[in-house]
Amino acid sequence: MESVLEKLERMTKNIENTSYKIISKEIVSKFFKGIFYNQEDLANSCYVSVSQITKFAKKIGYSGYRELLFNLKNEYSHYGWDKKNLEISTIEKFDQLSKWIMKNEKFVKTIAKEIKNKEIINVYVSYQVRHAATFPPNWESFFFFFIIFYSF
Repeated sequence: MESVLEKLERMTKNIENTSYKIISKEIVSKFFKGIFYNQEDLANSCYVSVSQITKFAKKIGYSGYRELLFNLKNEYSHYGWDKKNLEISTIEKFDQLSKWIMKNEKFVKTIAKEIKNKEIINVYVSYQVRHAATFPPNWESFFFFFIIFYSF
């Protein structure tokens, strides 16, 4: 089953620059900030009528904007978007990371060799583990920490 966010992102990739695309872009951009407009405010920010918002919600499979908004808020809280990442200190993060590295030493050494041999490294994050991507405060400190444990 496709999530609300996936449906909205599919609409943002629409080739035509329609009002539906504008509405979906607005909802998605505010979603990541934790802002959820009511129907009137969304209509005003997208320069469309309130009935156009209802038609948009029906087009992506909901009975109306209220159901869309309910599911969107539910998804937001279900996947942990509303939790603050500041709850864990940097020292705790590095402690957890060092324990994981020690526990998976063989795997880490193998991947370290592979990283050393590659010129370009792409890191992709799936929707399910997006919070893990924010685990290190920034990638430079992560690789610095990684190098300390396993120098090449």
